[in-house]
Amino acid sequence: MLRLTTVTMLSGALLATTSLAQQSAAPSQDAQLQQVAGFEHQVTGVTVSRDGRIFVNFPRWTEDAPISVAEVTREGQIKPYPDDQWNSWRNAKKNQMSAGDHFVCVQSVVADAHGHLWVVDPAAPATAPVVEGGPKLVRIELKTNKIAQVIHFDEKVAPQGSYLNDVRFSPNGRHAYLTDAGAKGLSLLWIYRLDASLMATLAPSRKKTWW
Repeated sequence: MLRLTTVTMLSGALLATTSLAQQSAAPSQDAQLQQVAGFEHQVTGVTVSRDGRIFVNFPRWTEDAPISVAEVTREGQIKPYPDDQWNSWRNAKKNQMSAGDHFVCVQSVVADAHGHLWVVDPAAPATAPVVEGGPKLVRIELKTNKIAQVIHFDEKVAPQGSYLNDVRFSPNGRHAYLTDAGAKGLSLLWIYRLDASLMATLAPSRKKTWW
């Protein structure tokens, strides 16, 4: 059964676990609810860029979703983001496709304060075994709508039984914190700014169980 998820807008600010450069602002007293879009598939991530672009993601929990990451247009429609190729993974064809350069099972999308969209892909459809070579953190340049970087995670960071869940960044943008809902832990990813470009290295990954 398909689950209908509705995303609404309150005076220009998304409501629904939305990250707007990881900053929130209190709505005005006379703000009114306005529906932005409706989806026929389960949504686990909604984020808004600083210039108001809306992005969502659809995990492959109960179905082989036709799109993993999408941008919501002004008309309320969704289009694969950044392109059809990255969204072309299908579980039924997993032995015919490479997991490293396709969205396998995206759990979260986060727009940062530096013009990037980050995509967390635990690569574990239906929260089942992790697809080899699939766990990754993908950085997309919003200005060009192109993949800028793919950070792959090996079994030390994303072993079988793990499910990378979300990512948040330090105020200075130098550190990213990845949570793991499967193995229950927190990974610290070091991020450096080099030559005006945001570069990231896992140097080395440090994972700590907090609960």
